[in-house]
Amino acid sequence: MKKKWIVITVITLVILAALTFVLPQEIPIHFGVSGAGRAVNKYVILLFAPVPAFLGWAITKKYKS
Repeated sequence: MKKKWIVITVITLVILAALTFVLPQEIPIHFGVSGAGRAVNKYVILLFAPVPAFLGWAITKKYKS
């Protein structure tokens, strides 16, 4: 079961890494009335690679008990 979450993390990382070639250098993350207020570098999305695996693990653990 642990191997499953590692595979999910690697697949997500590969997809996000491929997206970095398509995205602009800065991605707006906050929008206000006057438009985009804050932007981050496109490589910040790579930090979110383990999120799907962590959420899947947490949900599986919750409903298994």
